Amino acid sequence: MPPTIIDLTEASSPAPAEPEIVPVEVLLKQAIDKAQPSRLRNTLVTICDGSPEAARIAGSLLLVPEKGVRYLSAEESSEEEEEDEDENEEDEKDEDKEDEQEEGNDKDISARSNGNDQSFSHDETEKGRKETSGSNHAMELAANDLKRMRTRYAMCENCAEEFDVADNLKGYCCWHDGELEPDYDGDFWADHDERCHGIIDTEDMRSVYPEGFIYSCCDGDGHSEGCKTGRHVEQDLISKRPRY
Repeated sequence: MPPTIIDLTEASSPAPAEPEIVPVEVLLKQAIDKAQPSRLRNTLVTICDGSPEAARIAGSLLLVPEKGVRYLSAEESSEEEEEDEDENEEDEKDEDKEDEQEEGNDKDISARSNGNDQSFSHDETEKGRKETSGSNHAMELAANDLKRMRTRYAMCENCAEEFDVADNLKGYCCWHDGELEPDYDGDFWADHDERCHGIIDTEDMRSVYPEGFIYSCCDGDGHSEGCKTGRHVEQDLISKRPRY
């Protein structure tokens, strides 16, 4: 009986698929995400040195006119907060008086408005002219201010977060003005033996066990949001104040 011949040409394994080509733009973003901050800074400096257009774009994102920045110290920030509290109290006291006078004032305003329409129109026209003139002057000042620039982002002395010095309004900063102290009176450290578990009053313990500490300013634990609000205060402010 003749031997059986098996054809293996069709049963052979298929050729391996070619690897997928990743676009350069995707690879670049991946490289940026994985790069160390120091390497990114050096790369950005190299790009700006070699391209005036890249330097212009980087400057528009990282620099602002110094004239438009409000320099606020920690003491001034606290004073602002106290002034806001006083203003809120005064507003509450005035609300009742305003409600009582509102009905009578509406009648008086209605009676006077009929005789003042023409003069009001004239005043508005003059006001519009002054505003237009002031707007042009503001544009000229803004153009001159561009000659003196400063860094746009800084670290806050109160909350230790980075902030935009050109966008720093009241309420943007939230912090505690007290110390974060161990809560020895609570139950958190009841079973903690410093001789074998380690010293409680350390920065490492504050980082790992914030719930075992309280702020002296408000008795909130380490997880609590700041009990003070205001504007951000730039670190190293004295050396950065502009001289005019």
